[in-house]
Amino acid sequence: MINTLFLSYLIYFILFSVDDFILFKKGYDNVRDINKDNWLWVNSYKLPFAKFKNELIGVLCTELAEGKELNDACQTWNKRVDPANYMKAIAPITKKQIEEAKKFVEENVKSAGGKIEGILRCSLQWNDDGTKGIVDFDLHCKESRGSEIYYSQKKSYQTNGWLDVDMIRPSKIGIENITWQQKLPNMEYQFL
Repeated sequence: MINTLFLSYLIYFILFSVDDFILFKKGYDNVRDINKDNWLWVNSYKLPFAKFKNELIGVLCTELAEGKELNDACQTWNKRVDPANYMKAIAPITKKQIEEAKKFVEENVKSAGGKIEGILRCSLQWNDDGTKGIVDFDLHCKESRGSEIYYSQKKSYQTNGWLDVDMIRPSKIGIENITWQQKLPNMEYQFL
């Protein structure tokens, strides 16, 4: 809950500040060059985004722009905003969660008969807990030389890419998987 609230708050203030700045910039652009410096001084002192970097949201954006890790930035944000409760906040996505998700998908690909090793692999998984009803998703890969890998064309003869798992309306966890086992030609691969 805190992460969703935090992200909503962050997006709101960034968009609010950006929208205000765009209006300010349009006004500035309509001023003759000779008067721009004076116009800027007269009109910027009363605007809240003129101090953006000194506000909490500005500090967060600055930290992220300077390369601070998202989890660390969230922790320092929570400490500044609510010092009494900052340790209760949960990081958005941890490295451990990413590793567990990767392992979960790989296990499901293997159990469905697909390959996880290769030069490139794209997997699509749905119904993670098998309780969301019977639905069907289809993984596609469009290659820039015109071929497409999908349920009707499971292999690309240009790149040897292969849709090795194609599930149709699974009643539990659904998975589709495309792998390439050989060196790929230098071209664009679009996954849909």
